[in-house]
Amino acid sequence: MDLRMPLMDGVEATRQIKREFPHIGIIALTMEEEQQHILDLVLAGATGYLLKDSDASQIVEAIRTIARGESLIHPSVASKILAEFSLLAGNKAQKRPVVDHDLTEREITVLRLVSRGQTNKEVANSLEISEKTVKNHLANIFHKLHVYDRTQAAVHAFDGGIIPLEKV
Repeated sequence: MDLRMPLMDGVEATRQIKREFPHIGIIALTMEEEQQHILDLVLAGATGYLLKDSDASQIVEAIRTIARGESLIHPSVASKILAEFSLLAGNKAQKRPVVDHDLTEREITVLRLVSRGQTNKEVANSLEISEKTVKNHLANIFHKLHVYDRTQAAVHAFDGGIIPLEKV
C-alpha cells in the first residue's frame, strides 16, 4: 500500500480493505516517515511498514512475515511509532482510564509480549506453551478487543491502558 494514490489515499484504502477483508495483511511501502502518516496507517490496519528504498529481499521477507500473522516495521519507522506512543502516554497518563475488557491474565501476558514485537514462536518459548496455544490466545484477544491483527491489538492495549506503555 502506498500513501499517495490518485483516487484514494493509502490510509482510507487500508481501512476499506480491512473492513471487508480483516484477515488480509497490508504492508505500507512508502517514502513517508512522518509520524502522523505512520500512525494513521497503523491505526487503519497496516501490519507492516517498509520504506521504498528497502531492497527486494526485505520486501519478500516482509510478505512472508505478514503471511505468518506477524508484523514487520522498518527500524527507522519503529522508532517513530514508539516516540508517538511515548508522546501519547505522556499526554494521556493522567486522564486515560483503563478500558473495560474481559481478557484473562494469560491473554494480557501474551498481548504484552506481542506488543514488545515477539513472534508467536518467541511468545510460546517465553511462556513454555505451544505456538498453537499462542495463536488461540491471539484469536481470543482479537475477538475480545474487536481488532483484526497484532498491531491493532497492541495499539488498543496501549491506548486503552490495558498495558501501560512503561511496562512494555
